[in-house]
Amino acid sequence: MDDTESRNDDGLWPSRPDKERRLYPRLEVAFPVVIHLGEGEEPLKARASDISLGGIRLRSNKHMALFDLMALRIELPQYTSDGEIYTEQVDTHVVVVRVNPEEQDDDVDEYDVAFAFTQLSDHAERVIGRFILQMLLVDPKALLR
Repeated sequence: MDDTESRNDDGLWPSRPDKERRLYPRLEVAFPVVIHLGEGEEPLKARASDISLGGIRLRSNKHMALFDLMALRIELPQYTSDGEIYTEQVDTHVVVVRVNPEEQDDDVDEYDVAFAFTQLSDHAERVIGRFILQMLLVDPKALLR
């Protein structure tokens, strides 16, 4: 296959691939998240809009720069085999991989920020994975493609 086979009719590379590139399925969610921006800074509260084992997307009133590293705390509901609900806390590190709009703007009330997990412990991976599976049992349409 040569380069022209994967280009658009006009000879330019496509802006998005035809197939999903993510390794993990994303689940549409809505729950609060606390972001620890750094020592001496007030923790930031945000709202999650989707999550996977690869990362999380948030809505935040604070602009964040690409590739910023920070700590993240989320509490996820979990179900016991008896149907009881409890929450599990996950503390992990993330890196900003996308911000929309890209530039800080005083007229913007909310930014769409995508994070990739950088140091997901075995515990965190189990909690997030179990959360995603349990939510899909409740609402299979919550899976984003």
